[in-house]
Amino acid sequence: MQTAKQIAVSLRRKQAALGALLGLVVFLLAGSLNGAEEEDHWVIENNDQPLQPLQVGPNFTYLELHDAEPTLEKLHSLIGFLSKSNPELEQHLGCQDVQQLIDTIEAVECLNIDLSKYSVEELDLDMGSLNLVCMPLQKVHIYNSDEAVSDPVNTEKKFICLILDMANIGIQTLKISNLDKHAIRFDYSLPWRSVPVKDLVFENVSEYVIAFVTTIFNFSVERSLSLTILRSNITSLMCLDNMSVSSSSNEQTIFSLTLENLPRFTDFQSKFFQLPRTVECIDSLILRNLGTGHFDLEENNMYSLFYFIGLTGLNRLILPMSIFSIIWNDMKYNLFYNMKAVSLYIEDIEDPVIDTSPQLYYTHKHFYNPNTTNLALSFNSTANLTATGVNQLLEWVGLGFIHVENIAIYPNTATSLLPNIQAAKDWTFVAQRLKSLRVEGKEAKLTYTWKEDMWVAELPELTQQPYNERMIYLIPYTSYKDWASEKIYGSLTPAAARILPKNKYDQAASFRCPVCLVEEDDWENKAPVVALFECGHCVCAECLDGLFGVGAPEHNTSPYYVKCPLCRVDVSPKSVALLTKKADKKMRLVKMTAASYNLRKYYTKQCLSMEFEGIARPSLKRKRESSATRSGESGGNPETLPGTSSTG
Repeated sequence: MQTAKQIAVSLRRKQAALGALLGLVVFLLAGSLNGAEEEDHWVIENNDQPLQPLQVGPNFTYLELHDAEPTLEKLHSLIGFLSKSNPELEQHLGCQDVQQLIDTIEAVECLNIDLSKYSVEELDLDMGSLNLVCMPLQKVHIYNSDEAVSDPVNTEKKFICLILDMANIGIQTLKISNLDKHAIRFDYSLPWRSVPVKDLVFENVSEYVIAFVTTIFNFSVERSLSLTILRSNITSLMCLDNMSVSSSSNEQTIFSLTLENLPRFTDFQSKFFQLPRTVECIDSLILRNLGTGHFDLEENNMYSLFYFIGLTGLNRLILPMSIFSIIWNDMKYNLFYNMKAVSLYIEDIEDPVIDTSPQLYYTHKHFYNPNTTNLALSFNSTANLTATGVNQLLEWVGLGFIHVENIAIYPNTATSLLPNIQAAKDWTFVAQRLKSLRVEGKEAKLTYTWKEDMWVAELPELTQQPYNERMIYLIPYTSYKDWASEKIYGSLTPAAARILPKNKYDQAASFRCPVCLVEEDDWENKAPVVALFECGHCVCAECLDGLFGVGAPEHNTSPYYVKCPLCRVDVSPKSVALLTKKADKKMRLVKMTAASYNLRKYYTKQCLSMEFEGIARPSLKRKRESSATRSGESGGNPETLPGTSSTG
């Protein structure tokens, strides 16, 4: 059995054989987990950022030193090595056909390398001697099956030797597991190894193992790289500080990072989130079951994480509610507004009422998110979500996610919640762009009962036609026949009878929208109002909302330029007049300003209604505008997250 000193000397001789320019490789092995825990700094270093294949001599590259051309000798040597952990390969040692051997190795779904089946001497070969000849292997799994780990230092030596021996690697999935009691530290740079890998998985390993692998390997990818860290006792992401990803193509690399089931995790600070190449290419970030589940922006050094989330256009972001609540409740850095995730998945929601913030929060200038279009919400079984809770949930979504198009809700209740949801009728949520609502993985078909705001009838009556101001008149569709026949004017107040336009085109008594062609008899899923333009043409409420433009910019308080779909006359309104009445009184017209946030759509499959905000309660936009007096407190320019810079 070799001593630690002998191992170090042996490795130095390997480097000398490759060329003096490789430098010294020095091993400093810690023999216990306690030794790893006592360290408060990292000594693994590789600060070189090669833009070309690593140079190990004046006229040749590392890859040229280790010829990737498959030969019978190389393949027999490789199969002989792998057969210790994959005994089914041993029968192929007698094969003399190079292509058949290649096909055999490539066909194995997972090539295991169990360190407990090898001695240090068997792995203490010349650097790069384990030649994989660039075969596109499906999966390589390096692990230690010795659960007791009677000699951690010995296992560390075997792991280091194995990694340094591997050359010409081409692997779909590289998994390293069950090395959680090992401290691997270096105080000298190692030669950079280019490794084409698509999926890199660490499971039940120490921070030092992750740091060692991500430091000496430069992950060369063409299209995508997925990095997953599972069920490990790492406490921070410092182990990823030296990770390097490069691409040989001009296309952007798609990079995903998954951190899952890390019970001791406490610190998000890492250079990983600050590297320009990762900021530009990370496509997916998944955070699940981290630490105790409770986090603090300062105590857990989350600044770099949130800066990264606000800087990177992620296609998918999965967060527990404990982390999202920090983003949602932030009033200082505009974290929620800046979050650029296209698809957001919030998990482990314990309270069915997400928005428990004070009303003051709704006065914040940037208290909404314009970037997320797909939203999924997953509740714990203890949340006891109900149909009423779903409505409150959707109201919260409508307030915060102004451009959301698809919503998925996973209640995790003992019995299916979908029947109760579809039986409910008192829906009050607003979502301008909503196209799909799924509950428990199924499309939810909701019935919306249109209700006129009780305060509409209390508004002052419109007594005269506004001077030089176009209007849109909203007539209850139950009164349309009387309007078309002009019988309605006897039931109007004198002012309303004078202002409401007459039937100019002798329109039919039964209304048929000229845009969507839906007739009055098929009005079940529409808001029960007809929009009358000053030109005399009418459209249904849904088509009226479409003419104003779907998803009007939240900051735009002026109505869009609108033309009548029939005569193409400019009918852009400055106000809306709604025909309404108090109990036992004549119908009258009330006036409201028409703005992009006044006309809101309720899209619940085919069901749609319209809401006029700001009648008795200020709209979200008006609340934001009213916060101008406190701009120095929350409505001004956001502060920069500590430890970050706006230039990236």
